[in-house]
Amino acid sequence: MARLIFVLYLYLLSDTCLALYEDEVGVFDWKQQYVGRAKFMYLDQSSPSGKRIIVATEDAALAVINTRTGGIVWRSLFEDSIDCLLHHKSSLISISSRGTLLRSWDIASGYLQWELAVQRSSDSKSHDDKSHDDKSHDDKLHDDSVQVDNGWGSGDVKVALVEGNPSTLLVLANGSLAAVSCKKGVVLWSVVVGVDHSYRAIHPMGDHVFVFSVQNQAVLVLSKYTISDGQLEGTEELVSGAWLGGDCLLLHSVLVCLDEQERLLRSVGLEEQLTKFSSFSFESLQGSSCQLKQLFANNVEGRNEFLLAGSHSQYLINATQKSVRVIQEFPVGLIMASLLESELLAVVVKATSDEMYVECWRVGNDNVRVDELSHTIDMTTHRGAPLKGAIHLFLKADQGIGYRAAVMWEDSSLSLLHQTGHLVWSREEALTRISAIDFVGLPSAHYGTQAFPLMFDKEQSTGNMFTMYLQRFYGQLLQIQESVSSLSRDGLAYWLDEQDTEKMFGDRFGLRKIIVMATENGKLYGIDSSDGRVVWQSFLRDAGTFRNNKFLLYQLRSAVHYPLPPLSILLAQSKGDCDGTVMYSFNPLVGIAGVEPICLPGHVIQTALIPVTNQEHSKVLAMLMDNQKLLIYPSSSHLSLSNIFMFVVNKTSNDVVGYTIANTQLGRLEDTKGYHTTNTPAQLLWSVHIPDDQEIIEVQPHRQFEHVSSQAKVLNDGSVIYKYLNPNLVVMVTQSTDLGKYLLNVHLIDGVSGHVIFTAHHRQCSGPVHVIHSENWIIYHYLNVKLRRHELGVLELYQNSDSENR
Repeated sequence: MARLIFVLYLYLLSDTCLALYEDEVGVFDWKQQYVGRAKFMYLDQSSPSGKRIIVATEDAALAVINTRTGGIVWRSLFEDSIDCLLHHKSSLISISSRGTLLRSWDIASGYLQWELAVQRSSDSKSHDDKSHDDKSHDDKLHDDSVQVDNGWGSGDVKVALVEGNPSTLLVLANGSLAAVSCKKGVVLWSVVVGVDHSYRAIHPMGDHVFVFSVQNQAVLVLSKYTISDGQLEGTEELVSGAWLGGDCLLLHSVLVCLDEQERLLRSVGLEEQLTKFSSFSFESLQGSSCQLKQLFANNVEGRNEFLLAGSHSQYLINATQKSVRVIQEFPVGLIMASLLESELLAVVVKATSDEMYVECWRVGNDNVRVDELSHTIDMTTHRGAPLKGAIHLFLKADQGIGYRAAVMWEDSSLSLLHQTGHLVWSREEALTRISAIDFVGLPSAHYGTQAFPLMFDKEQSTGNMFTMYLQRFYGQLLQIQESVSSLSRDGLAYWLDEQDTEKMFGDRFGLRKIIVMATENGKLYGIDSSDGRVVWQSFLRDAGTFRNNKFLLYQLRSAVHYPLPPLSILLAQSKGDCDGTVMYSFNPLVGIAGVEPICLPGHVIQTALIPVTNQEHSKVLAMLMDNQKLLIYPSSSHLSLSNIFMFVVNKTSNDVVGYTIANTQLGRLEDTKGYHTTNTPAQLLWSVHIPDDQEIIEVQPHRQFEHVSSQAKVLNDGSVIYKYLNPNLVVMVTQSTDLGKYLLNVHLIDGVSGHVIFTAHHRQCSGPVHVIHSENWIIYHYLNVKLRRHELGVLELYQNSDSENR
């Protein structure tokens, strides 16, 4: 017994000591990698050892993702956007830089097999001057072709693959048509097709390749080239009509166009005379506006199915050379189709705020719903509507049907859907574009989560002094009990999962926080800074960024004012019913779920935190509206609005305007919305016009509520110079041209008086510019065009001791 008491005594006296080894210094605590919003997506089945998802994104990234874990197998970042991605069997070819840069990749390792720069039309050889030194290639071409660019469109790059030994890639871009060997990465031939037409598609058939173009948005022109050497065999105007400038699809053997004005589908067989278009009415189909959609990612030989999407439903249609037939009607959602042993199966995915519905259909003469592959899945997080997907169907060991489907959602997240009816994993790809960020401190574990509500609960208090004394004494006993239990909690928290604890608490050094992030597409995250885990997330579909692709995120109350919860607000442009700016007020520790947005009366043109707090320990945010009136949130009954200065920068007119709010009375309180409005508009104080030949590219005000470490600097001779600490100083960077060369201008403007304090010029330099403004120093990063390097500029401001006006 004595040994047990001695061991308990040592345990109570012991404490946890944390340290770092030498090789751990500078190592990331955690690191997350993303690829961005998917632009092209394929499910790779070329390797039997593992399944992979190939993704090319809008952020110029090409990546392969493991279907089992959702981790990145390899990733490559491009210098320019990816125009097209071709994937067929084991071939993976990317086309970027407006069709001038082709790269072939090894899918398993990400190894760059070859890279080719294709000449533009001005550099390409004409048809009569090009050489024909690759005649042996003629006998190796086959009739099989794979259309890649969804058949039709007004994009800059069109590609098609002609299978053979070796296979040949046809690329139509920049007014030229080129044939590239997929094995060696060399140009077999290249011809100039011109840039006077709007080229819509290329279609290999037999020994020829057909180039479709639209002239003057009304005339369909067909050009016929030989695949072997690119010889032009003829050009023909097929048909004219205003509907040619609209929506069309080039299927395997049929061209289908949508005439929405006449409510007609016009089709023609590619193997017949192309001037004979057949018309079919879809007046009986529901929906006011319609759109043609490709059913398969790549055209499949012998299949001419496509989708006609309306506002209320979608129709799966089969087009032949003489008829158009509606196969089945589907609800609005994502439709993914694939062939399994020549049988067409379609998987429909649609979602609500809390559920996802998955239906699988056997498409044919008798459309049959596959019940074992149809599920209703509970979604803990609303991700919006499914926008894009890729599916792979296979037969299981028991001869049942299975599938894996990669789905991209409206919030840019990427998920893997299994045939058992659950999401295997989800990747939060919206975090590649963060527009606002804030750090929120966590409450301390020693506050006592049960004691403080009991000690300060006014509703349960009877007003009797003796009762209040007993209530407070009991609360302090609970606080002591929680303090003792926190000793063991602090010791076990390092190897216990955070989900095992009831609440999240800060560490003893105050380093652990919640990182609140707002992304450009309206996704809001709360991330634990200790391990990078997403604590909460919400998708704000009606929240849009301002003109600079930014949200405004402010923390008005921290977590130290217990039992009052922390308070943050998010300002955004409305994409919904509100005609103006919307404001979300939420607790940053638990998220924004269930919070209704507040519609403000107008558009916010400037915001500023007022250095006062209201009776609920909350900072006050002043919002200047487009009618020059001021909104105050949250409401405060003891607020003075004297000597408030704000400035507005108009990048369109190059005007910088300063306003003042002096001795302004607050208007009536909006009871349901919690903000005050001023009775009189703000007064115009000063105005500065930037010359029209300069473009404002960056504006950086001084950081608010900044703690200054030292107000002076001691020199070597013992003298003291004082820092120029102006909290209203604004850094403005403009860009112009001087004699055809770039000129970067840095202006320092006083936000109260409008005086230009300092100006610096950097010749033959340009943006993008990034600025850090703190205390009396300014650091800005720019591009030196002459020396072809990035440079840093540093400014330090000090008061002039010799002048009376310092």
